[in-house]
Amino acid sequence: MSSRRGLWWLLVVCVLAGVALRAVEADGKSLWLDEYHSLYLADSDDMAEVVDKVAHDFRPPLFFWGMSFLRGVDAHLQRWIPILFSLLALVPLWSILQHGGVSRLASTAACGVLLFAPYQVQYGVDLRSYSAVQLVTLVLVWAAVTSAGPAAARFAVFAVATAVGLYIHYGVAVAVVGVGFARCLVRPSGSLGLSRVVIAGTLGVLMFLPWVLSVEGWLFSDPEQILPPSSRAGAETAAEAPTSPSDLGLKAALVIPRTLIPAMDSLGAAASAHLRAAGWILLGLGLLGSLNLLRRPRDGVDRARVVTAALLVSGAGFVITTALCVSLWHRVPMQYFVVASWGWPLLVGLMLDAVPGRGRRVSAGLVIAAFLFAGIGQLRGESREDTERGVEVALQEGANRDAIYTAVLWQPAWYPHTLPWRFLDAEPRTGPVEVLEPTDVPPGDRSDRPVVVVTRKARPRGEHVLAGVWDSIERGRRLVKAVAVDPATRVYVYEPR
Repeated sequence: MSSRRGLWWLLVVCVLAGVALRAVEADGKSLWLDEYHSLYLADSDDMAEVVDKVAHDFRPPLFFWGMSFLRGVDAHLQRWIPILFSLLALVPLWSILQHGGVSRLASTAACGVLLFAPYQVQYGVDLRSYSAVQLVTLVLVWAAVTSAGPAAARFAVFAVATAVGLYIHYGVAVAVVGVGFARCLVRPSGSLGLSRVVIAGTLGVLMFLPWVLSVEGWLFSDPEQILPPSSRAGAETAAEAPTSPSDLGLKAALVIPRTLIPAMDSLGAAASAHLRAAGWILLGLGLLGSLNLLRRPRDGVDRARVVTAALLVSGAGFVITTALCVSLWHRVPMQYFVVASWGWPLLVGLMLDAVPGRGRRVSAGLVIAAFLFAGIGQLRGESREDTERGVEVALQEGANRDAIYTAVLWQPAWYPHTLPWRFLDAEPRTGPVEVLEPTDVPPGDRSDRPVVVVTRKARPRGEHVLAGVWDSIERGRRLVKAVAVDPATRVYVYEPR
C-alpha cells in the first residue's frame, strides 16, 4: 500500500512540475505568427463571424469559437486553453497504459514523458488547436482498443470524438484512419470490433459533413486548391521556393526524434547543453530498453495487445502525416505530428516494464529526470519567433522620429499585417502611434514621415509575392537601419530621401 501511495505522490509531483513548465513557457516566450492568427480568428462576436474568417483559411471553427469567449484576455493567459487540453491527455493515456497491463511505476514514468518532453511543452502551450488534437486522438484510441466501460458507451464516444475532433482540426482524420488500420491487425479482448469502429467513425464524419458541404465545398468542386501554389496546374511563381526532395527526405527522417526534442539547434546556447545531455541519456536508456523488450517473457500477451494496437495507431499517424507533408504540402510542419507523438510515452512505459528487478525503478527514475532536464532546457531556450521583441525594437527606433509603424509578415493575404501590434496592446505603453497596413503607408514623395517596419521571414524586394507590399514604403525613402531580432524577425527603418 505504501508503495502504491508513493507512486501516486510521484505522479502528483510530475503533474505539478509539468504545469510549472508550461506556465513558465506560456508567460516567458513570445507569441509567434500562428498564435496571432488564432487570436485574430477568435476576435469575433459570434460563431458566424468565426466561420466567415476560417472559411478563407481552410480551418474548422470550434477551437477558435471557444477562444472567442476569452477575447480581450491577455494573450499569454489564453495559452492556458491549450495547456488544459495537454494536461487532460493524461487521463486517456493512463487508462490505455493500465488496460495494457503496464505497471504503475512504468505508467507514471510514461506520464512524465508526456508532461516533460520539450515537444509536449512547446505544443502544449502553443495557442493553436494541436494539444486538443492530441487529446481527441488519445480518446479515440482509448474508445477503440481498451475494454473500459460498456462497449456501447465507447462506440458513442468514438463517434462523437470523431465529429468534435474534425470540427477542431482536419488532422483528426489521420487519427481515425490510424485506428482503423490498427484494428485490422490487432484486436485486444473487449475492444470495439472493426465493424463498430468503421460505423462509429462514419457517423462522426456524417456529423461533420454539413460543414464541408456548406463552407468547404471546393474540396469537391476544385480539390486542386489544397495543393501548394508550386504544385497547381498553370500556377505562377510560388510564394516560397519549393524544398528539394532530398531536403524533405532528411526532414522526414528526423521527424520521429524531433517529436521529443523538436528544436535543439534553434533555441540558443543556453538550452543546447540541457537538451544534448538529456538526448544522450535518453538514447542510452532507449537502447537498453529495446534490448530488454526483445528478451521480455511473453506473458500477459492479450493485455499487451492494447498497447500494441495503440502504438500501431501512432505509427500509422507518423507514416500518413509524413507522406502528406512530403507529397502534398512540400514541407514538414512539426506541429502536425501531434496525432502520433503521444506514442512515445506508451513505448517508454512498455520498455520500462521489460526491465527486470530493481533496475526498473532506477530506469524509471532516470527517464523522469532526463525528460525533466530536457523540459527545463526547453524553457531556457529562445522564443521560436520573438515578435514581441521586434515590436519593442520598432517602437524604440520610431520613438524620436514621429514614424509610422507597420509590419510585413510572411502570411496569407487575408490576415492583417499589424496583428502583433493589435494583440500586444502596445499603444497604452508608448503613447499614440500611427499604425498602418503596409499597403496604406503613404509613399515618401507624399509624406515626410519615416517608417519603421517589423518583418517576419520577409526582406525588401526579396520575394516575388511580397514585393508589391514594399512599394509604398520604399518609394521616396531610403533604408537607414536594419536590426536582426532573431533568425525570423527583422526591423527596418526608412527615412525620406
